[in-house]
Amino acid sequence: MDGTRRRWTTAAVIALMAVAYHAAPRGEFMWDDVPLIVDDARLGAWSNAGEIAASPFWSQHASQITENYRQVYRPVVGLAYLAQWQLFGSPVGFHMVSLVLHTLCIWLLGGWLTRRVPAISGVALFAGLAVFALHPSRVESVAWISGSTDLWMTSFVLLACSFWARRDATWRAVLAGLWLGLAILSKEPAVVVPALWLLDGLVLEGDAPLLHPWLIASGTAALFLGVRLAIVPLSLGGGDETLLATAHRAIATLGQYVLRVVYPWPQTAFPALRLAGEDGFESGQTAGFVMGCVVLFGLLGLGYAAARRHRVRGFFCDAMWFVVPLVPTLNIHDTNAVSLVSDRMLYLPMVGVAAMISRALSAERLGFRAKVLAVVLAVLGIGLTVAHVSHFRSARALWEHELAINPSNLSALETLAEISSTEGDYRDAFLLCQRGYEEAFRMRVGGRGIRFALCQTRALLALTPDGDADTLNMIREVYDRLFATGMLEANADVLRFRVGVRPDQQPALLADPETLLLPRARAHLRTGHYESALSQLDAIRKAFPDHPAAQQLRDDARNLVKRSGSQPREP
Repeated sequence: MDGTRRRWTTAAVIALMAVAYHAAPRGEFMWDDVPLIVDDARLGAWSNAGEIAASPFWSQHASQITENYRQVYRPVVGLAYLAQWQLFGSPVGFHMVSLVLHTLCIWLLGGWLTRRVPAISGVALFAGLAVFALHPSRVESVAWISGSTDLWMTSFVLLACSFWARRDATWRAVLAGLWLGLAILSKEPAVVVPALWLLDGLVLEGDAPLLHPWLIASGTAALFLGVRLAIVPLSLGGGDETLLATAHRAIATLGQYVLRVVYPWPQTAFPALRLAGEDGFESGQTAGFVMGCVVLFGLLGLGYAAARRHRVRGFFCDAMWFVVPLVPTLNIHDTNAVSLVSDRMLYLPMVGVAAMISRALSAERLGFRAKVLAVVLAVLGIGLTVAHVSHFRSARALWEHELAINPSNLSALETLAEISSTEGDYRDAFLLCQRGYEEAFRMRVGGRGIRFALCQTRALLALTPDGDADTLNMIREVYDRLFATGMLEANADVLRFRVGVRPDQQPALLADPETLLLPRARAHLRTGHYESALSQLDAIRKAFPDHPAAQQLRDDARNLVKRSGSQPREP
C-alpha cells in the first residue's frame, strides 16, 4: 500500500474515532482521578517534579494505599499529570490530551500494520484500525483520565516499534530502546515487548539483522527498568495457595479477556467480578476458565501449524502480540482485586487483534465481504463507544450504571454512598450503606461489611438532630465499643449490625481519619464528652499533619467546640 492511501485510511478512522468520543471532554474527575490528581498535593507546584520522579505513582496519603499500590512506579505519567494540572487545572485539558494520545496510537498503528502485513489492502487496514480505535474496551482508557496510563505506554511502545522496524543503524536501535524505556516507566506490561520483537524477528523476518540490534535496544530499555527497580523495588511476597489454584485463576483471567474482546457486554468497569466465598474472594468464573483453556490449546495448535506452514506464521505472531502483553495482568500474583479483568488492560493487546484482522481481510478472495465486515465493525464500535462514554460523564453516572448492571456491586454501593454524603444527602447514603452491609454479609466479605457498618454509623450521626440524645449516645457507644473490644455492633431499630474487626484490619480503618477517627470525635462532642473529643481531635492533628484534609480537620474541631456553647469539660 502506498503512503498516501495509508494516510487517508488512517485519517478516516481517526475521524470516526472523533465522532465516537465527541462527549469525552465533558467528563469530570472521578474514581481514581481524585486521589491520583485532585487530592495529590505533589501536583500543586512544578518544584515537586523531582519528588514525583523519585516516588511511587500513588501518593502515600491516598486512602486506598496498600502494599500493592506502594510498588506502582509510573513517573512519566506522574510528570504528565503535573504538567496537565499546572497547564489546565480542569478535566477538559486532561481529556483532550487523552484524545491526542489515542489519535497518535492509531496513526502509529497504521504504519505498524502496513509494515507487518504483506500486501495489506485498504479495507483490511481500515478494519484493523477501526477495531483498535473503536472497540468498547478503549473507552476506559480514553474517556477516563486515570486510564490514560495505557495510552502513554502504548504510544511509546508503537514509537519504539517504528524505530525497531528500521534498525539497520545502531542509533535507531538505541532510540527504540529509549522509547521502550519510557513505555516501561509509564506502565509495567511494556517489559514484554523485547520478547515480541525477538519472536517476530525469528519467525517472520528471516535473515534480517536481529541479535545485535536486539541486544542494544533491550539493553537500553533494561537500564530504565533497573532505575525503576532501584527507586521503587518490587516485592510480590509469598502466598500459601497451590500452584493449581494460581494456574486456574490465570487461565480464567485470560479467558475473560478473550470474552471481553469477542463480546464486550455488558459495558462495565467490572466485567468479571470475583465470586465471594467463606474465605474471601474466589477466582472461579467457569466461562472464563473454559475459554482460557480453549485459547491455550488454540495457541499450541497455531504454533504447531506455524512450524509447518509459512502462511500461518504471521497469525501466530499476531496472536502472541495479544497474549504476551496480557501476561503481567493475569493475576498470577493475586492482588485481591474485586474484578479479574479490566477493559483498559486490553489497550496494548488489541494491537495484536488489529493485526490478525488486517491479515485475515487482506486475502483477495474475500472482496466485497471484507468491505461489509469492515463497515459493520466500525458502526458497532461507534454505537457501543458513544453509549459507554456517556457513563463516564460523572462519578454518579458511572456508579449508577454499574449498580444497574449488578445490584450486588459493593464498590458501586460504597462510592454512591460517598457521593451522596458529599452532596449532603445523608439519608440516601445511609440506605445505600445499609444495603451494602446486607450484600457484604450475604457474600461473606467481612472487610467490606466493616466499612458499610461504619458508613451507616457516620450517615446516621449526620442525620440525627441534637435533641435525639438516645440515638447520639447509642452511636457514641458503637464507636467506643469498637475501640474497647474490637467488635462493631449495634442492635437498635435504626442501626443493626454485628461484625468483628481483626487486628490486621485495623490499620486500614485508622489510615483515613474520615472513616472512623473524626466521626468518633464528633459523636463525643455531640453527646457532651468534650474533653475526650478534643483529646481525640488533637491526636488526629498530630497523626496526620500532612494529610490533605488536615486543615479541614482543624476547622471541624474549632467549629464543633464553638457549636457546643460551653467550655470543654467532661459532664
